[in-house]
Amino acid sequence: MDKSLFSAGSRFLLLALLAVALSLPVSAQNVRIGTVDKGGAYAIPAGTTTQSMTFTEDGATATASADALWSGWIVLDAVGTISAAGVLTVDGGIEGNNDLTKTGSGTLLLNSASKQTGETILNGGTFQAGKNGVFSANSPFSLVSGILDLNDTTQSIASLSGDGTVKFGLNGTSRLTAGSDNSDTTFTGNFTDAGTLVKTGRGTMILTGTSTFFEPVDFDVTVGTLNVNGDFNVTGSTTTVRDGATLGGSGNLFDVNVASGGTLAPGNRLGYAVLATDTLTIGNDLTLAADSTLSIRVDDVGNSDQVVVGGIFTNIGGDAYLEVDALAGEYTAAATYGVFLVDGLGTNLADFKAENISLRQKFLELRDVTANPNTFRIDRIANYFTDRARGKNQQTVAAVFDRTSASGLWQPMTNIAASTDQAAVDDAYREISGAVNANSLMLGQWRTSTYALKHLDLTPCGTSNQYAFWLEAVHQTTDFDGDFNSRPYGISRTGFLLGAEEGTDDCVFGMLGGYSQARLYSQGDQFKADDTQFGFYAGTKVAGSVDMKLHVGYGHQEYDSRRFLRSPLLIGTGDAEQINGKFSGDSMSMSLEFAVPYHWAIFEIKPLFAIDSDLTWQYGYSEVGDTGCELGFGRNFFDRTFTRIGLTGQIGSVRQYTPITLTGRLNYSRQVGGNPYPVARCAFLADPSMSMSIYGLNPGKDFINVGVGFRWNFDSARSFYGDYDLMTSKRSTGHFASLGYVQKW
Repeated sequence: MDKSLFSAGSRFLLLALLAVALSLPVSAQNVRIGTVDKGGAYAIPAGTTTQSMTFTEDGATATASADALWSGWIVLDAVGTISAAGVLTVDGGIEGNNDLTKTGSGTLLLNSASKQTGETILNGGTFQAGKNGVFSANSPFSLVSGILDLNDTTQSIASLSGDGTVKFGLNGTSRLTAGSDNSDTTFTGNFTDAGTLVKTGRGTMILTGTSTFFEPVDFDVTVGTLNVNGDFNVTGSTTTVRDGATLGGSGNLFDVNVASGGTLAPGNRLGYAVLATDTLTIGNDLTLAADSTLSIRVDDVGNSDQVVVGGIFTNIGGDAYLEVDALAGEYTAAATYGVFLVDGLGTNLADFKAENISLRQKFLELRDVTANPNTFRIDRIANYFTDRARGKNQQTVAAVFDRTSASGLWQPMTNIAASTDQAAVDDAYREISGAVNANSLMLGQWRTSTYALKHLDLTPCGTSNQYAFWLEAVHQTTDFDGDFNSRPYGISRTGFLLGAEEGTDDCVFGMLGGYSQARLYSQGDQFKADDTQFGFYAGTKVAGSVDMKLHVGYGHQEYDSRRFLRSPLLIGTGDAEQINGKFSGDSMSMSLEFAVPYHWAIFEIKPLFAIDSDLTWQYGYSEVGDTGCELGFGRNFFDRTFTRIGLTGQIGSVRQYTPITLTGRLNYSRQVGGNPYPVARCAFLADPSMSMSIYGLNPGKDFINVGVGFRWNFDSARSFYGDYDLMTSKRSTGHFASLGYVQKW
């Protein structure tokens, strides 16, 4: 067989097949639209196309210049735009996780259920439903311009916003459900034709448009809040508020029915004030079912939200509730309230039973409640919070609550007063008091004297020109049990010390310096301190055989704080709110120790008596956050003085070279002066005039310390040593470890 002929025939066959493939109509191919492979644009052919259209890169546009039918899916693998000049009918639906924008003066008609999760943006023309349920319930709809045409169908979308138009259809049976994504949205557009808008989801939907052509639009509020600020007062329209849902706003409606468990809350609740425009007008009748609620806000000068009813107000059985929400202010029973509900004759209504009228703020009370007209006054309950407070910090915060009218604290006060969960109340008080700030004063009490005096060797006394240099690495952890004022917390510290000393004929004296980073941690709250220390120490023999040692030290701390509000009573149901602070402080420490050593061969026992004192002070600072519970602090001091008795034992000669020296320690300390616990003087930034004292944890006044150590002497001039100590008190347990090196010459 002639191979060259076969080869030529094969090439001819391949070319022929390729020509046939290229000549096939578009309907036989999947269309992929991307900014690279299609130049960012695709012309949708007139007639019918049976395959899918996939947007592969953001920014691509498919344009239908004439009527067309696309029977396949439109797949949004990227953000895409469809522009229609005529009617583009899509039978296959839309799917994908990206946004779709409809432009052009024509119509995009959808005939199959869509699965799109990205945003649907209408920016011109009409987006029309051909059947029930074809709009994607998982897609937020933003009507920049144009018409969203339900075409007498029932549809669900994730949310509704923008400035376009919603057209229900001519027969008045259309229903549009929006809000399932729980977002807050504003729709400023209008509604045409009769139909029903169903509000679902936990978010708030605000409507500022109107119903055109005087067609009745019904609103069915099933979940969340619907604020109607536009004019929908059209005869025949009905607004229904279901159990757990809320209707508000300052617009116009026709008939309003509030079911059991539903709430009517006139006004827009924007900001912390009652505005003159916070009036909801009902053109015909208002009906409140039993166990429904009318919620109004009042302020301390007599303003209140209002409902104006043009027809008949009905409180079924008189069993609806009137809930009064008092805004922050100075309530002294001076203002009178009552003109919050007016019927068509302009008279005040008194259909609420006295026992069904209540204040959200339990620390306030209603006075002089009367009927016909229904009026009342509001006053503060003296010492409401203080009488219910437990523990020092609750009492000091409660005293502020009883005196303040600051808006930043008003909601936490309202929630704490209303709560029946005592554990939740205790947690809220602990968080709002910032007890951890007071505990941060403990970070400045790094007793470097413990390390300086512990290793100070007085054997050079009597030997002139004995020098030593030492370097020590330290790590500490202390855990504090909680008390009623403070949660449990811990302190960890890692750092180093270095010192140099000289021995003379009658004493040893030296200087030391060091740095540590300390952290206080308490259930996510954290205070960090960069601590720099300096000091001097000395020792000598007195009365012949008594060792006397002295240390005086100074430290400077730079603090960085982060604490969190997590209590739902303080911040609601959102994520934890962080409060930050940066500030500085100083500290001083002093120890004076007397000991009498007794020697037997290589054994030494040394009973001792000491006085230890620590002083910490922090400079004023203000916390930074947006919770309304931030605190401003003045200069705060914390000092403690202890007496200490103990016994130190040692195996290994201190008078001649031995390779290993072992030590043991037992000390008992008792606080005899200063503060039993740290106290921080502060005030809420929301009301700086209300100062208070916040108390930290009381670790106890009695401490027991047990320690062991070793010293490995390379020779008479060089030593490596390590120590471990355990210290306990009533509410604290501390572990202290150190490793060091000494060089003598």
